[in-house]
Amino acid sequence: MGRKAMYFTFQEKMEAARRHKALYARSERPRTISEDLHDLQASSLFQCSTFSLPDSHLFHQSLAGSNLIDESDLSQWDKAPPYDLPTPPDSLEEDRFMQNLVDVMHGHHLRAERELRTRRTAMYNMGQISEVLEEI
Repeated sequence: MGRKAMYFTFQEKMEAARRHKALYARSERPRTISEDLHDLQASSLFQCSTFSLPDSHLFHQSLAGSNLIDESDLSQWDKAPPYDLPTPPDSLEEDRFMQNLVDVMHGHHLRAERELRTRRTAMYNMGQISEVLEEI
């Protein structure tokens, strides 16, 4: 009641294992959930990268660092979601407020990113390469 040998030499067994792995790799089974999520995230990221930035007056003022915009309460929006706020009522005024907030935050974040890039460039030019690499 034993099994019969499928391969007579170790070389035959290894060759069969290589063929099996190659067939399995070409099949649909080896794809894991994480690979599927990675593909989905990559395509979503690519789609998001093609969005244009707002062209509103608020966006440009926020990007320029204008003193006309009060950015004192924007720090709560700098952290990652979810935000600790109740869901707002659906109204035309609320929609306009949210669009204005999105425009201001895009300008705020783009300005901060440009300032960070300028600071890192200055540090790099002064020879502080290891500090720049630590930040990145």
